[in-house]
Amino acid sequence: MIKSINIVSSLAIAFCGNLHLQAVAVEDWGYDNIDPPPVGLSAGQARSLCTTSHPGEAQAIKPSEATAALSRRQVSELTRGANEGRSERSAYKSSVADQSVRDWLKLYSLAGGHDLVADEKKLAQEELQARLGSPQRAEVLGVLEFWPRLESAFAANQEQKENYRSLLRALLRIEAARVLQSNQKESEFISSLLGPIRIAAAGTPPLTEDAVEAYADMACFLYEQSHPGKTVNALDNRMVFASVIRGKFIEAPEGRDRYAMANFDLSWSKFRILWASADEHGRQKILSAWTHWNATAGGAKLTDPTLDLVLHKGPWSDAQPNAVGAKASYVGRLDATSGGKRVEQALSADTSRER
Repeated sequence: MIKSINIVSSLAIAFCGNLHLQAVAVEDWGYDNIDPPPVGLSAGQARSLCTTSHPGEAQAIKPSEATAALSRRQVSELTRGANEGRSERSAYKSSVADQSVRDWLKLYSLAGGHDLVADEKKLAQEELQARLGSPQRAEVLGVLEFWPRLESAFAANQEQKENYRSLLRALLRIEAARVLQSNQKESEFISSLLGPIRIAAAGTPPLTEDAVEAYADMACFLYEQSHPGKTVNALDNRMVFASVIRGKFIEAPEGRDRYAMANFDLSWSKFRILWASADEHGRQKILSAWTHWNATAGGAKLTDPTLDLVLHKGPWSDAQPNAVGAKASYVGRLDATSGGKRVEQALSADTSRER
């Protein structure tokens, strides 16, 4: 049993380096480039105009006069049509922008775990409207591509609502750090919405309690999958897991290793979404991929279209870890480190930890 826990811990940490998500190629919305529908009248070929002063005596109007008269009518009609076209395009863009704001308010409410109060809603609307009128407009409009699909996913599987809530919290933390210097107002709003960061170990970025808890959840889950009917999900075991991960974070020789560990909560949220959406065969492929560090056994690239849209169409797309922990092999080898030995020693001291 102790050896199993040791292996489970190793696999849980290594997993963060093996979860690769492939982006789905989706075209940008491109609202600013939409041309209005054709409006106005097209002038036909000018006809010869004449008046009769006396019977049998026709007096032709000079071509230049006829052309001038027709042009005035045409210009008036085309000008009116152009104005109507601009009005329709402006109304369309306004409608799209308003819908994106409504979707962001729903997203903030889900991530924050509560309905936004009046002050929160006002701050969010002001900040979103400001970005809609700036070069960051596309970052705001991206929500229109994934939020409707998220609502459909929630309706089909309520478990996914909590999974995506955890994912969005992790992504918003990344976004708050990304814009800390360029958009302090947005950063402060997100921090206020999600609450203070709980630091488990200092660093850049720091190891948070959310990441530590995600690691413990992973370790317990892995053990339960390999030992049906048994669990190690007890407070004392979780304290051991937390101690190990903090120690490995502090001892990590490179920043990329610490960065991978600091994003455990993001990796675990991705996994939970993939697991919940997979059938039994798919879940076996996921578990098989876990047991191979290169994640090539039966389930090389774990993907989900809705998850990919969320990851790559939000403002956080460029700030996410690139293949989180792909190089963090040092972190994964717990069974050959003092950290792994501490887990083994702690668990062997009390066989009742397996329940």
